[in-house]
This record gives sequence, C-alpha cells and structure tokens, in this order.
Amino acid sequence: MKKNVKNALALSMILAVTGGTVAFANTDTDSKVTAKTEVTSVSEPETIMAEQKKVQGFIVNEGKIIDISEAGEDGTQVVTISNEQGGLRFSVNAGSVIVDRETGKSTSASSLTKGIVVSVIYPELSPMGMSMPPYLGSATVIVANADKGEYMVGHFDVSFTDENNKLKLNIGDDTVLANSGVSKIGVTPDMVKGQNALVFYTVTTRSIPAQTTPSFIMVLEKDNKDVSEPTESNVDEETKEAEEGTIDLIPLRDTAEGKGFTVTWQGRDKAILVEKADSSIKITIDEALFAVDGKEKEAARPATLVDGVMYVSSEVLS
Repeated sequence: MKKNVKNALALSMILAVTGGTVAFANTDTDSKVTAKTEVTSVSEPETIMAEQKKVQGFIVNEGKIIDISEAGEDGTQVVTISNEQGGLRFSVNAGSVIVDRETGKSTSASSLTKGIVVSVIYPELSPMGMSMPPYLGSATVIVANADKGEYMVGHFDVSFTDENNKLKLNIGDDTVLANSGVSKIGVTPDMVKGQNALVFYTVTTRSIPAQTTPSFIMVLEKDNKDVSEPTESNVDEETKEAEEGTIDLIPLRDTAEGKGFTVTWQGRDKAILVEKADSSIKITIDEALFAVDGKEKEAARPATLVDGVMYVSSEVLS
C-alpha cells in the first residue's frame, strides 16, 4: 500500500506539471504512436480486485498457506490454505504454473512456504475431492505473495476492457505477456482479446473504466493440465475414497455466481434457490434430486455441506 501511495503521489505531481495527461503505449504493435488519456486523479486499485473473485470461467481463491505436505515420490506436494470460505487444498509440483506478485516473475514450488498469501486460480467447474477443506488437485495458475501488489483476473474484450467495465489495459512495450498453457512464449497483445487473463498492475486512472499500463499479463487456459491425484501419503482416506468414486463436485455459490446467478440460502431444511432472469434451480441439502424451472432431475451425487460450503454435482449447473 505504501508503494501504491508513493506511486500515486509521484503521478499526481507529474499531472500538475503536464496539464493532466498521461501517455500510454499504443496497443497496436505495428504503430509507435502514443495515445493520451485524460486523467483527473489516480484510483486505489484494491476496490477493483475485491469484485473480481468470480470471473467468466474461473474462480479466484485467496488465502494464507497453513500446511505443506512432504513431497511424494513424483515430487508432488499438497498445499493447504485458510480463508473465510473454508480454505482449499491443492497440489503443486515442478510443472505447476506459479508467478510471484512481488517480483512479477515466474517462480517454482519451493517459493511456496507457510505463512505467505497465495491466490489459486482454477476453472469454475473443477472437480473437488470431498475432504475438509476440499481438495482441488492442480490449479491453472498460483500467484505467490498475492498480498504484495495489485492483481486481478478478468475476461477482456477486443478493446482490452474487462467484462465488468472496471479495468481497461493499455499494453505497453514493457508489459510482459505470457500464457498459462504449454506455449508460454510468443504471446502478442491480440492474443489477450476475448480471453481470460491474470493481470499485475500498480496505479490506475480515476475513470470509468479505470485504465492502467500493466506490468504483467498471463492469458489463462482452462485446460492447462488434468486434475492430478496426490500420492496416498499426501491425502486422507476421505479424499481418497471420493476420488476413487469419481465424485465430481463443485462449490455451489462460487460457481453459480460466476455464471451470473444469484444464490439464496433458505435454511438447513429448505431449498436453496439459484436464479437468473426467469430461470431457477431448487437444491436441497443431502438430496440428489433437484428441480430446474419446476422439472425434477436427479444428480449423480447429493448436495453436500462441508465446513460451511455447499457442493453439488457439476451437472446441476451445466
């Protein structure tokens, strides 16, 4: 925060001298023309991140690392994070995509240590093992030291504006572009258009949408890697049984709200309403039966409440 304040003060002084304009690099790689954006002041970027926990196709789960298991024979470790949503467990190995918010660079699994804050980014329909906290498997991207700078995950259109009209990217010559998938190099600004992306940035303009020149952009691929299973030494019996039984459960609220639904909790013994426009789904705890617009259907697994988080079979929201 202190760093952001210093940046904001420095930018304010520049604005006072230059008459209130800031130069941004043009996103057209074939042109060196500089575009100017009118700025009245700079904005605290944390408010943007607070509204970006659920984005199109992805969930962002941030928390503090409280446990790391010993590496198995294949080098895989299971990391546990704690937060107000009940926490999460996920696996990391030599192939995990990890970026450090503090340095803005890719890093290794060895940089994940107890006590640091990380952000785990994964597809909204990722299967979950029914442990407490739930077990994810591998994530698309892990942000280490997530509390050391500003970041957001968003779906950006052809003008580099996120779907919620909160942030517009002015991609500069110094912006590092990467891909979470197999091909991690050769990314161009055009490849960000119409895609989900992880963005590192500092100050923003006080405009609608806010504008920023990001330091780092990583395009997110949903099918980055298969969900991996930890070794027997890294997982409790409950998780192992769930995975062997091919339970495909997803967090109800995070997934539903990520799809634009509202979720209304009516109490332990009443239906949970998931609604959008004129469509609704009724779900009852511990029951496989659910109703879509009044039509009764049966899920592969009953809705289950684990440590305050409701999980349902993925087909319920499909």
